[in-house]
Amino acid sequence: MQKKMGNALYRAFLHRMFDEIDAFSDYMVSDTKKMDGWFPDIFKVGAKILQKVIADVDMELYPSIKLFTWQDFMGEMTKSQKAIYILSALFDDYSDCFHVKKETDSLRVDFSTAESKQVNKFLDMLQNELPVSLEPHMIGNVLQLRYSKTKEVTGIDFQKQKDFFSRISSIFRGD
Repeated sequence: MQKKMGNALYRAFLHRMFDEIDAFSDYMVSDTKKMDGWFPDIFKVGAKILQKVIADVDMELYPSIKLFTWQDFMGEMTKSQKAIYILSALFDDYSDCFHVKKETDSLRVDFSTAESKQVNKFLDMLQNELPVSLEPHMIGNVLQLRYSKTKEVTGIDFQKQKDFFSRISSIFRGD
């Protein structure tokens, strides 16, 4: 079946997509006053066209197939999830660089001693893409976060494993 179909699905999709792009450009050129806050969601349009092409040939469209939008690919939630994953991976590899101060509800990620340029790139990205509720602030090679929110969002305690005597003394201190 796939050999007989060839690239017909692709051709049908592109044919309809070009029509939609023409409509977008006509709309943007014709009336700039309407465009306040509007942007062409090309992902959503492409997903709708693909669903229509599949429906036109009487193929079953599974309910698990979702209509994707720009927000799904580029939205804050997607960027935040990627940043949270990177933060977790950095903790796995560089746990000594993470310092928690419960008194001030702060988590410091200090990579001033790390020599990896990749780590510094990640820190810049984390400052820009972590959720605002974590209150990320960058000072030099130190990323400061709100500990309670970071723990809540990531599910990670960010506490280093202590030896037996350190754990006992922290229990008596009330940490």
